[in-house]
Amino acid sequence: MKITYLAQAAILAEFDDKKLLMDPWLTGPCWGGNIWHYPPPMISPEEIDHVDYIYISHAHDDHLHPESLSRLNNRVKRAKVIIPDFKASYFEKAVQANGLLNILMLKHCETLNLSNSTNAKMYINDQGDHDSSLLVEFNGINIFFQTDNILSLEEAKRIGKKHNIDIMFSITSLTGIYPGFFDFEVDQMVRLANDKKFSSYKYSCEIAKAMGATYVVPYATDLCYLGQLYFANDIHKTNKKDYKNFIKEQGDPFQVILMGPGDSININNREISFELSDHDFDAKKLGAYAVKKRFDVLEAEKKERCYEYEDYHGDIKDIRSSLDLITSVWANESYRVLWVVTGPNGEPNYFYHYLPALTSEGDKSQTYDLRIEIPSYRLQRLVRGDYKMGFLTLQNGAIRCHRHNEKLADLEKYFWNWAMLNLRFRQI
Repeated sequence: MKITYLAQAAILAEFDDKKLLMDPWLTGPCWGGNIWHYPPPMISPEEIDHVDYIYISHAHDDHLHPESLSRLNNRVKRAKVIIPDFKASYFEKAVQANGLLNILMLKHCETLNLSNSTNAKMYINDQGDHDSSLLVEFNGINIFFQTDNILSLEEAKRIGKKHNIDIMFSITSLTGIYPGFFDFEVDQMVRLANDKKFSSYKYSCEIAKAMGATYVVPYATDLCYLGQLYFANDIHKTNKKDYKNFIKEQGDPFQVILMGPGDSININNREISFELSDHDFDAKKLGAYAVKKRFDVLEAEKKERCYEYEDYHGDIKDIRSSLDLITSVWANESYRVLWVVTGPNGEPNYFYHYLPALTSEGDKSQTYDLRIEIPSYRLQRLVRGDYKMGFLTLQNGAIRCHRHNEKLADLEKYFWNWAMLNLRFRQI
């Protein structure tokens, strides 16, 4: 078996003249044009000539990436597509909408025979999230691809007890709105970012130890921010070498292997070897890369601003109507949200949502638990259905927020989940 690291969570596994392609985000940005690869991929979607299986772990668009999938050739698109059975029709429909029609839906712990020597076993998140992992067993060697599946420690122990995990591809850092897109004070922001980073490292370490992994490959973290969000690299971007040093401080419970685009693992007769290159995990060359990518970034920003000079007040009415429609399913204590929609000339437009009441006109003097600031051009793309992940797309750099406390309160967490699960907009 040969396992090649393509980029982010994109992996190509080759065995018995078969090929398995996983989560192929291989070109362009994702999350509303906000997040880019770094280090960049060394292969384009068009260069993948043939695969037998494609695994799509979940619906986030750095894993189910429309542009990358659209550029795969038709032979690749005819592959058998392995997806988790989330008991929700949206995911299968989303995969099919990207031209992948030969669907094999696996239940939690269901096993699929891929070849004479190789099986794949599905693990769906045990805490209610729509994420999944894939365990690939090749001639007695077990490789666990975690993707973004933040499984519990108890589940990791169960998996480790049942399988001897030889290689674990582990997510070692988390993106998202916190803390870099809240307006904390400078020193506070730095401290919170470091806390988040080392909390992620600790989680990865505990999960890998629970599984009894021999080798751990940090992945699903090769990301950067370009253009107007370049500042966020100082806050959110992590370094795989830092993770390796953290594991060393824990007494080296497993061996960390740093892989980048084009690197590979070879398994022959149960012997595991690595072909590794020197990658810029320190991001010393990120500034130069940003210059190189400036025209691509401008094109992505142009796409995001495609409605910018159209009237947006109807879009404000649309999001208020959508919020009002789902207010009936709010099932918690009162929560106050002040929305600020900023027009192309910087003019603020306020509306207020004192849940569980309906939205109302607002102003900057109103008290709130959470303030959400969104540019009008982002709101336009959201309510017009351009964002396949819906409201969730905004939470990686498209909005700015303020709250009065450092930590995520239960009510705020409930609000984000309520909005993410219930807000629906027309698709165009």
